[in-house]
Amino acid sequence: MQNRRCPFCRSDSSRTIGTRVDVWAKCLNCRSVFRDITPARFQQIHDEAFQDRTHIDSTRAFVGDKPLRAVWDSLSLPGGSVLEIGPGSAHLLAAARQAGCSVEAVESSAVHRKYITDQWGIDSVYATIDGVPAGRTFDTVVAINVFEHIYDIADFLSAVREVLAPGGTFFLSTPNAVSLEATALGVWWSMCKVHDHVAFPSSAGLAVAARESGLRVGRIWSAGLPFEFPVSALVAGRDRMRAARGVGEPAQTAEPARSPSGPPAPPAPEVGRVGPAAKAALTRFYSVAASLDPAYRVLGSLGRAGCVKARLTRLAGRPPPQPRSRQTRQATFFLMIRAGLPATATFSGTSATTTLPAPTTAPAPIDAPRMVAPQPIQAQRPRVTGLARGCGTPSTMSSWRLPSSMFTFQETAQDCAMLMRSKQVTAAL
Repeated sequence: MQNRRCPFCRSDSSRTIGTRVDVWAKCLNCRSVFRDITPARFQQIHDEAFQDRTHIDSTRAFVGDKPLRAVWDSLSLPGGSVLEIGPGSAHLLAAARQAGCSVEAVESSAVHRKYITDQWGIDSVYATIDGVPAGRTFDTVVAINVFEHIYDIADFLSAVREVLAPGGTFFLSTPNAVSLEATALGVWWSMCKVHDHVAFPSSAGLAVAARESGLRVGRIWSAGLPFEFPVSALVAGRDRMRAARGVGEPAQTAEPARSPSGPPAPPAPEVGRVGPAAKAALTRFYSVAASLDPAYRVLGSLGRAGCVKARLTRLAGRPPPQPRSRQTRQATFFLMIRAGLPATATFSGTSATTTLPAPTTAPAPIDAPRMVAPQPIQAQRPRVTGLARGCGTPSTMSSWRLPSSMFTFQETAQDCAMLMRSKQVTAAL
């Protein structure tokens, strides 16, 4: 049973790829992967996550107690004011402040908020993005390993746009749904076992979601770590064997059982949790492994590495996008014109009515190109026709081949203006 649409492209076409605690699905349109659960189930697992210092202690063992200044400098993000969403232990946010930026954060975990204030002296830490003071905007918004924890992607991106200054940059990094390990391992990919991971975008799905939320896609690319696929395959094999023996990971898909007194029973421990000592060993390993595995760079250039990253921009003065349902009606309207149907049509469904008057000019000449009714439109996967900066994503949105329900009003109008210029149709919407 499908509980929700694709959170990135909003397509209803998806297939189940397996069950691991919950059902996981893959969008047939943009190839994003998501956990097929209800909002109530998401709220339950979200409230259970990050309620202790385990993540903080593991991160400190991984990177130490100093700000990640080298990482911040490598991102080359605009200075000024910075908002980090989901900073965790806030090592990167502390580096931004060290670089001279004014910093604030949005962190849902009360344990993490207290640590950020006590450890780094950062007081402006909000529980939700709605807690940011009205009218406050930032030159840079950062969200690293946050997207996979978000249930309503469209609402999240719209909220980011509201706090992003005109011309500002939104940088994000998240697991890649079309990475080699995600494709080959399915639900046994290690990212699917994290307690509150619910969605992984593809480059195509991320581009569509950003554009629908009024953000311009500056660049989308893929990057990973050396030996990432072999390590992921070994972890998946170990987890599968442990699950077959009934060790550590629950096999049911329903919500956790409740004790007789009422509150939910504590969740089962995660299989193969990486502790502080293991993370420290991985740090030393990756410091020398880059020169030993050239394949991970090839996977990145093909868009199949472990992470997908993006730089999105809020254009100055750009109005919020129109609702998707109206865009769909407008696209359908122009397709009717392309098919040679009457030039006057009315589409209902909301309180507003869209009407296009009949042409007021003379008929087209005899030698004008004859309009041919289009074939039925089917959802198709995005087709890459050009590469942008060495990654498997199109350089411009004009190279995407998307279903008509995703056409924006401007693109459809331009397309029909070119095809129907001989009829000189005037649109009055």
